[in-house]
Amino acid sequence: DATIMCVDQGGKRNGAMTITLNDWHIDFFDFIQTRDNFTQNGIEVGAYGNGLDAFTGKISNLRIIKGRALYTAAFTPPSTALTATDDTVLLTCQDATVRDNSNIGHSVTASGDVAVVNEGPFNGYSGSFDGSGDGLATPDITLGSNDYTLELWVYLTATGTARALYGHVLGNTTDRAISYFLTASDQFGFQHRLGDGSYINAFGSTSLKVNTWYHLAAVRVNDDYYLYVNGVLDASNTTAGANHTYYKDPAPHYIGYNRTGVSDFLGYISNVRLTVGQALYTADFTPPTADLTTTSQGATASNVKLLTCQDSTFIDNSPSAHTITVNGGASTITVNPHTDKYSVTFDGTGDYLNITNASGVAVGTGDFTVEYWVNLAATRTPSVWWASGTSSILISDTGAAEAVIGSSTDTASGYSQLIDAASSLTANTWGHVAIVRSSGTTTIYLNGVSGGSTTSLTGSFDCAYIGTQKT
Repeated sequence: DATIMCVDQGGKRNGAMTITLNDWHIDFFDFIQTRDNFTQNGIEVGAYGNGLDAFTGKISNLRIIKGRALYTAAFTPPSTALTATDDTVLLTCQDATVRDNSNIGHSVTASGDVAVVNEGPFNGYSGSFDGSGDGLATPDITLGSNDYTLELWVYLTATGTARALYGHVLGNTTDRAISYFLTASDQFGFQHRLGDGSYINAFGSTSLKVNTWYHLAAVRVNDDYYLYVNGVLDASNTTAGANHTYYKDPAPHYIGYNRTGVSDFLGYISNVRLTVGQALYTADFTPPTADLTTTSQGATASNVKLLTCQDSTFIDNSPSAHTITVNGGASTITVNPHTDKYSVTFDGTGDYLNITNASGVAVGTGDFTVEYWVNLAATRTPSVWWASGTSSILISDTGAAEAVIGSSTDTASGYSQLIDAASSLTANTWGHVAIVRSSGTTTIYLNGVSGGSTTSLTGSFDCAYIGTQKT
């Protein structure tokens, strides 16, 4: 169970907020006055040395602002990565390496086996396919003899095997109409059966690498076909014949599996869009930098017949709103080519971050804001998200539907509860948490909603730990 609390030996005020598993949550700390006991050991993230276990989960975009209470009322949590302002004294847990992106540029030391993962609260969604029966199916879609554009992002978790991408009719060789796939050399290709029973094909020359996002586009222009990889022409075929149609059209379309002799897709597929009646790309182009919509890249909304693999569930965002049938264990995942944001993951066994000699993080007795996103592991024990040390501020998950914020003059005596937001935290869910002290009043916010305030948290501090408490 997981609840947000604010704790101090001086007293207690109650509030209520909900943090859910497997979701990102916002943590904001705005403090005006807090004890000054941070100096000698810096800031630690992810561990705790007295009574609570090291943090288990992920922390992203932790920022401390000195001298300003950024949030003084309910607010909408940030939807993009935080940036450094002139009064930012720490900004970390947001890059492919652990570092401080504030203007101060503190040295950040990782302890244990802290790892950086390409996941964060701002990531979009993709479909995840395990290469063994996973796939998506639509009702009948008609191509006719129209121009069309099929595009999608793919991310391979293994190479060296021919893999299905997108097909029109699932079944044996004689039943397929269009088939887009990756060859055993990891190159983009297609083979289509036309209405007269003949076949056409084309195979690219660019071998896709593992663990890398690629934008793939297949375009029919009049009677010619063009394949693009990351916006660069990779293959073409101009032999189909005039005004040709496809074998068995209309028919269902399939994502991730479709063709006898080609293995099911293994990896992630994101932002699949089929636009019928428009050749959106007729020369090299810059791949999209945001999730596709029904009108992006010049598409006409009424021409978009399928738009999927971009939400927390498999739905069709095109005007057709087709029902997407999920086969095998295909699932969605918060990984996306357009939101390459990072977080730091802690395993609960000694992992934490420490800002050494962090005198520049001292907030004094004025207003300040501390904020971050947190994603709790599904199975956890009491753990610290953020702490300063003796006579310190402590933000933690009690493991019993509580998240605590407070302070103590002696780590051996534990922390008294100052603010208790006694609502459940759901594991594996990102949430934004903020603690804000403004004119002597300290408030905790969860996803922009106040969970309680206190005037009992006073003093100054100048160092902290992320994921632990100073022992």
